[in-house]
Amino acid sequence: MDTFRGASIADKPAYLMRNEEWIRNLKERKPLQIDQAKALIGFYFQELYGRTPHGGIDRNKPYEVFSDNMAPPERQIDASELNFLMLKVDERKVSNNGIRHPLRQHSHGPECPTERTG
Repeated sequence: MDTFRGASIADKPAYLMRNEEWIRNLKERKPLQIDQAKALIGFYFQELYGRTPHGGIDRNKPYEVFSDNMAPPERQIDASELNFLMLKVDERKVSNNGIRHPLRQHSHGPECPTERTG
């Protein structure tokens, strides 16, 4: 089998194929959907990382340590309550002109809300 050692891929002889065939076979590449990304991340943490012995926890597997040390029922939070607690909140200061957001000006009165011009 021929091998190549060189400074760059441009120096590689054409008969050793510079991945041209592999690139030609690539199909259209689209980003993952949110559900697909969540599934892949979950698989990584639960299966790959979670089931590999970890030096920081005495060579135990993180998933086993987590599942063996569940919080008592009175300390567990319902998923819907946790989602509510994790909501993003934008705090804005109220001035005499109302509340400013990047594209809108909210105020109390007949002109409420007005589009920002300029």
